[in-house]
Amino acid sequence: MALSLFELPLDLQNYILETLDVFSLVRCTRTCKTMYDIVKNSLLLNYTVQLHLDGFKDAGSTINMPYSDRLDHLLHRRRFWTSQHLSNPIAVHLEDGSWEVADGVIAGVDDLHQLKLVQFPPLYDAMGRTITRKLPGFPIERFAMDPTQDVIAFLENNEVSLGTIRIHIRAISNKEDHPCAHESCLQFILAPNPPDDVSINRGHLQISGNSLLLRCYSGRHGPFGGVSQPRILMWDWTSGDLVLDTFTSPNEILAQFDSFEMLDSTSFMTTLADDDGSINLFKFLQPCAADLRLVHLAILRLPSMVSGTRFSDDLKLYCGPIEANPLPGLPYVANKEYRLHLLKLEYLLETKKIAFDLFVHQWVLTKYLSDRTDGLVLDLPWMDWGPMNTRLSCPEPQFVQCQIR
Repeated sequence: MALSLFELPLDLQNYILETLDVFSLVRCTRTCKTMYDIVKNSLLLNYTVQLHLDGFKDAGSTINMPYSDRLDHLLHRRRFWTSQHLSNPIAVHLEDGSWEVADGVIAGVDDLHQLKLVQFPPLYDAMGRTITRKLPGFPIERFAMDPTQDVIAFLENNEVSLGTIRIHIRAISNKEDHPCAHESCLQFILAPNPPDDVSINRGHLQISGNSLLLRCYSGRHGPFGGVSQPRILMWDWTSGDLVLDTFTSPNEILAQFDSFEMLDSTSFMTTLADDDGSINLFKFLQPCAADLRLVHLAILRLPSMVSGTRFSDDLKLYCGPIEANPLPGLPYVANKEYRLHLLKLEYLLETKKIAFDLFVHQWVLTKYLSDRTDGLVLDLPWMDWGPMNTRLSCPEPQFVQCQIR
């Protein structure tokens, strides 16, 4: 006669439950109090569930710390975030300029073209550090960084060199040329013989692994007059090769989009405020070493309002940072599948604006990134993908966007 799970020895119960993925494990805790108590009283199972609830994953053997201490540290951290009562707060003065936050580092370029790096204290060290360095002699338009690769990329202000894009690849630690970059300066000519008023506007850089993406508006007279089109350029910053220019791409979706964000080093998403509003997912496929193809895989439709409403001019998108490697010395690290994406939805009903915040986890998007090569684009209405996998809410103050970044 077969035994039920609860009739087995406790060690065997735990062994069986440890084979489940975390989603199944969480569902088990909701079936009955007995199952809930089994998971709660098992140190490893409880630690696994608590990591999942906070969007982390265990760092493995990179640090010598027992599971009991890891769980205590995780719950201690959660209590601080819930109460907002921080034991050793650090004030960071942010001057006017461009700033980025990633992996415990705040980096900014002020109006004097000085690079300021603020490194938060490590897990068991009360000391952080602030470094201010004078940048090289070129004006900075935008920058992107990944402290886990010790890399920072600077987009040179295009007004100095009309018609030419220059991106400088440096090491964060010493401001010198990055040792992994085959070319310290990536250059791209927008047109062979550009007129004097051709330039790029509203440039936005992102780094993911070896990939470096630039989103900009190129054309005459800027984005508010004349001809100005969105454009994506992508390089392998280690080799210096340009692998994507949407001006030469045959995909119509890439000819007009509002925002873009990288999902990982081989995929990205764009938003488009057309009649329904949509998220478009793209991925690079490489059937062979000499053939790299960009494939449009999915269109995820956004929620529609009552008849007569439409989206405003564009869909703004805010995302958490992308780290290539986990920082050493941590008992647990951020789970990339729980990276959060925030879409600012704004509808127009006659003269009235109606705004919502749409929160989407990374795993919701990446599950549609298959390796299909049949050329078919998966087109999903909102009700088929959104209600059960996203959170739609009324917008909070601007600090929400800061938390996402």
